Amino acid sequence: MRLLYWATLSLMMMMLLSSSQAIPTCMICTLIVTLVEEVAIEQKTNIPTAVNLLCNDLPLSNLIGGICDGFLSLWSSALDNDFKQNKSPDYSCQHTIKFCNDPNYQQCQLFKQWPPSPSQLERNNHYRYQPEHYYNDELLLSSSFTNQHLHNILTTLAMIGLTPSLLSSQPSSSSSSLQRNDPFTRAFKDHLPGFDNDNDNFSTVDELRGSHWRGKDCNDNDNTIYPGRQQTSHPSTIDHNCNGIFGNNDHQQSYEDQLCKDSQQRGIIALGDSATAHFRIPPEYLDGFLLNNKTYNELLPLLLDEADWPQCSWSTGHPTSSSSSTTDECPPALLPLNSIYQRLRQQNHCNHRDYQNIGVNGARVVSMAPPNGIITSMKSRNVTDYPAIVTFALVGNDVCDRYHDFDHMTTPEQFEQSVLDSLQYLDDNLSPGSYVIAVGLADGRILYDVMSNLTHPLGATYADFYDYLNCFDTSPCWGWMNTNSTVRDLTWQRTQELNNVYDKLSKTSKNNYKNFEFLFYDSDFDLIIQQWIKDGHQASDLIEPTDGFHPSQDGNMLLADSMWKWLEQNYPDVIGPINNNNQLIEELFGNQGGY
Repeated sequence: MRLLYWATLSLMMMMLLSSSQAIPTCMICTLIVTLVEEVAIEQKTNIPTAVNLLCNDLPLSNLIGGICDGFLSLWSSALDNDFKQNKSPDYSCQHTIKFCNDPNYQQCQLFKQWPPSPSQLERNNHYRYQPEHYYNDELLLSSSFTNQHLHNILTTLAMIGLTPSLLSSQPSSSSSSLQRNDPFTRAFKDHLPGFDNDNDNFSTVDELRGSHWRGKDCNDNDNTIYPGRQQTSHPSTIDHNCNGIFGNNDHQQSYEDQLCKDSQQRGIIALGDSATAHFRIPPEYLDGFLLNNKTYNELLPLLLDEADWPQCSWSTGHPTSSSSSTTDECPPALLPLNSIYQRLRQQNHCNHRDYQNIGVNGARVVSMAPPNGIITSMKSRNVTDYPAIVTFALVGNDVCDRYHDFDHMTTPEQFEQSVLDSLQYLDDNLSPGSYVIAVGLADGRILYDVMSNLTHPLGATYADFYDYLNCFDTSPCWGWMNTNSTVRDLTWQRTQELNNVYDKLSKTSKNNYKNFEFLFYDSDFDLIIQQWIKDGHQASDLIEPTDGFHPSQDGNMLLADSMWKWLEQNYPDVIGPINNNNQLIEELFGNQGGY
């Protein structure tokens, strides 16, 4: 098991590195040297000893031991001299190791001050802790993974090779039969469960677009049984929609009819980008003062979920532990788990497991739209299924990319046509009585206002970190993560133009769609932050420390709370009534099979 684990991990890392935009070796060098020097500072030792500690503590040590030995013999002595003279990692990579020879990048400097000052060493309290294990046991894999699953992964990778196309944001339309059936192409390219025996788009495995992303399949050998199914030809002894309710009462009436028939069941489908998927890289991965022999234990499951945490997100978060109403498998936070799905399930226990998260890192409205867009990865809902609440939440990438211009941003005309195409697709594929809620693009100016003077896990200020990424053309969002206020303000102007499209369509489309009502939710994250501060907290608690860009776990929970209150106050029909049978369902079926 351990050998298969490490072999799979190494292949996954190779695939990710080969498939993503090339990261300059200069940046990689600076990251590694920074970690080494921070370990040396923390342990009050020299660079050779720090390298030994780092290599031995990493769970990858069995694989990279040779690299560590080579590093020691080639660079440790020279780096130790730089370290004793307080030379920065930027200096070492430019002048000592000489990995920064590209003249285009020689002016790129992460650290304006080295070594870190006492205030920088303090970092920020909102992430300086070592979290508990996010996954269930010392096998370092969720319990649903088996030797056979890992064997299938390794066999598939050996057969198809590590191709850069595997991480495309577009679903596959021309892959070979073999590629379409391999778990990585299905998960990373088609955004479908990697393991799905009956091809109903639901799985019994957590990762690889499995039940972390969509309700767990309760019968993976029958494609007429899946979460959200309304009509069935199965007998009442079969749980045909995986909500954990089956069998007959004393009057031979099915429990599904008794407890759920008139309860107005519904599910949630979250379409969106990395904010919907809850992208998060643990900050301790980049903080040499926190590294220990458990730091990277959950790296493989994180890679298998594309560095996303949909099971902890504002839209489809759910308690994966059957013993608690919250979960120990989410990033530590001040607030308990509280998603739109979880509230729908509390409102009506018959909604159990009826969720889909189709959040894709880097997605924008154009890449979501049919005929070949991400939206086609959604499990279609028709008259055989219950209505759905669809959140259409592409909140950043239409104004975000690495390019230093505004020409690569989506225009209002492109935006409107792509939204209309997606809405028509939804009307063709949703059950009557559904709702589609467009979530407005966020005002990202708040990111710089909150984070710029704070200290990034690497030790530089966020302002310097943003400039560093832009210098290398590797920023996820030049428009927002920018020290130039004019750039940020112009990005906000385009954001408003795109949000105006949503506003216009929500007012003019009342009778355009037969199967859903279209609503526009213009979330104001600034108001959420202001209330958070009034409650005695730090604004930075709500932003991910590693990238200074995405909402944190607490930020996700407050977004869910804000949307739910908006629905309760303005559109209570969207969330449906409380099921008066909830208590009886708990008495009869407990946790309804969990997750």
